Amino acid sequence: MLEAFARKINRVVEFLLFIFLSVMTIVVALQVLFRYVINEPLFWTEELARYLMIYIVYMGASVGVRWGSHVGFTFFVGRISPALAKWLAIIANLGLLAFTLNFIYYGLQIALQNYDQLSGAMEIPMTYLFMVLPISGVLIIIQLLPHLERQFKELKELRNSVKSKRTRGGTP
Repeated sequence: MLEAFARKINRVVEFLLFIFLSVMTIVVALQVLFRYVINEPLFWTEELARYLMIYIVYMGASVGVRWGSHVGFTFFVGRISPALAKWLAIIANLGLLAFTLNFIYYGLQIALQNYDQLSGAMEIPMTYLFMVLPISGVLIIIQLLPHLERQFKELKELRNSVKSKRTRGGTP
């Protein structure tokens, strides 16, 4: 159930990232056209492109978690037992979960504290920029929970297979 929900959310996020990247590309192209061809630069394009890039990076982190492409220590995993590797993966993901919960909490505080502050060019409340912190944190957790659920199941299966081998007289 968690996996299906995470998959649907990931599709929406990937679609939004596609839209954001497309809009950012168009905005930057407009800025180049207006600045160097028409000699009348648009005042809002650089700021919008910057904010879109920030949203792409932070929301894209949840896609990275979904596909398991976040930072990991693959060098050591091949040199340790499968059970220890599973435990270390669980510990790493629990650490990411703790970090993300802090990210959500403090990101929400920052977003709410900056409602009265306006952006320089577009004059929109900075809350809209800072809301990417709790939003991306929630998206990361949505993608992380199915990983943790699967890892705990795999660890339980590995433990049961080791117990089964021991009761039959095999070596673990």
